[in-house]
Amino acid sequence: MAGFAPTTNAFPPSWSPNSPRLNYFRQMLTSNGDAFAIGAAIRELSAHVKQHCPNALILYNEYGAYLRPSREGEAAAVDSKRSQMLSTLDVVNAGADTRGYIDGVGFESHFGCEHIADWSANGLRAVRDDIVSNLAAFVARGLSTHISEIDWTNCLGNDDRWKVMSHMQFSACFNQPRCSTIGIWGVADPFRWQQPVGGSVLDHHTLFDSSGRPHPSYFGLVDALLGRKPIECASSQSREMQAYCSLPVLPIRQAVGGSWGHTA
Repeated sequence: MAGFAPTTNAFPPSWSPNSPRLNYFRQMLTSNGDAFAIGAAIRELSAHVKQHCPNALILYNEYGAYLRPSREGEAAAVDSKRSQMLSTLDVVNAGADTRGYIDGVGFESHFGCEHIADWSANGLRAVRDDIVSNLAAFVARGLSTHISEIDWTNCLGNDDRWKVMSHMQFSACFNQPRCSTIGIWGVADPFRWQQPVGGSVLDHHTLFDSSGRPHPSYFGLVDALLGRKPIECASSQSREMQAYCSLPVLPIRQAVGGSWGHTA
């Protein structure tokens, strides 16, 4: 798969097995603001994929739309991206003749503890409710939803915040019957994403550290998968954990093709 210059006049480019001049979805969205032109490109790509792989699922993968940070400026950017995704999907999948070109959406969830400004019960409830309603908006259009890439930044050294962050993200997914896949962006820290930012590196931590010991993110996943509050709720905790433990646990919904687990 190869990209093409944003100034290309032929949109979408023609496709053939010998000349796969296809566009990445991100390039489609950033290089051309016309939803109908984007829709035509995605339909062309999807039609060829499904012609040769009838059972393939076509996912629209995007960063930044899964969680709306409670920080000024960033929330508006996330709302704009969500709106763009939904409007594009409506164009692509509208009508009986074109419905089904996009089967689901994948959310790249490269967020961290710095993305939550208000760690009170009300602040955490607002962030969690926002994720749940965001997933529901895509599910309402008949799409499956996936956490395609998840890791955590700036949580190292604050176990309770990290546990809350992880549990909230995973439990929001398990609450939706069509949130059926989670992709960890590097399972252990030796394989973590080290993102160049300016002249430094931003570490995206995973489920396990470099020695194989589980991070709080791992325990957040386990508790969410079991449909229970963090196990720390049964003992004394930090203010952040106390605030999160005061929220009702999200019920697990039966997943498509199986079950996420059991509510404790």
